[in-house]
Amino acid sequence: MAVLIEEMRAAPEPGGHRELAAGIDALATATTWLVAHGQERAATLAGAVPYLELAGIVAGGWLLAREAEEAKRRLDAREGDAGFNRAKLATARFYAEQVLATAPTLLPAVMGGETILGFELEAL
Repeated sequence: MAVLIEEMRAAPEPGGHRELAAGIDALATATTWLVAHGQERAATLAGAVPYLELAGIVAGGWLLAREAEEAKRRLDAREGDAGFNRAKLATARFYAEQVLATAPTLLPAVMGGETILGFELEAL
């Protein structure tokens, strides 16, 4: 995951969206936390589903950012279907603002899943 996160960090951010950087930071924080707490089965298992959701959201945003960069390049070069390329940019912007922006909100569920409801899970 660390290699993928570094590859994501190298991605361009079309339109200057902060959401991708914030999502990648959240994913890196969650990954580091899960690795550090790997021996605490209840904690890591409780955070597994929100972690996978976080990873999926961030990966989707990263892939859309890559596609949007190519769409912007094609628009600037007047290549391909301009309508399709504008739609790709709009889709990436929508995803960033409406979906990717939620990624950091999953950190409490990943990192505190065993106590999120006010009680601790029994050791497995």
